Amino acid sequence: MSIKNVFETVLDQKDLEEILNQLPKEKGKIETSHYYNGSIGFYNLPVVNKHLSKIEELVKTVVGDNIKFENSFTRIYKKDSTLTMHIDRTGLDVTVSLCLKRDLPWPLFVSLKQVDEKYSEKNPDPYKQLSVGYDILPGSFVIAEGRKFPHWREKYIGDENQTNIYTFLHWRRI
Repeated sequence: MSIKNVFETVLDQKDLEEILNQLPKEKGKIETSHYYNGSIGFYNLPVVNKHLSKIEELVKTVVGDNIKFENSFTRIYKKDSTLTMHIDRTGLDVTVSLCLKRDLPWPLFVSLKQVDEKYSEKNPDPYKQLSVGYDILPGSFVIAEGRKFPHWREKYIGDENQTNIYTFLHWRRI
């Protein structure tokens, strides 16, 4: 299955505020990759990763114990940001998409069609035709098999003062 489970309110408002208040103090990278153009990215933030054990415990209830944490990325999406349809790179078998801040509904779409030998990011239609969207609320997350099922978000249409912020945590199957 493309999405394994949705967990609601895993992080409370205090946890979210702690993370969000730390972001301006960190050095983010303005992304130009076509995958996530226009977002600002942060790699393995300690303020995020300190919640790893709580999140991983829930992830293991769905995917089993045979996983090893690889990394986290936190991204600030703003007007005209994109998340192009893609599959995760090798070694990122299990992905959590955790919402930290949501000014606008902005669903994560996941194909219900598993990648096969015909998969190509240049021909997304067969994968986009059969998909489901998840509008994740702050403090909540979904678990996806990001190597097997293409996923994306449509262009962010917020105004200059609106942002959505997500953290993506990844595990390798062992």
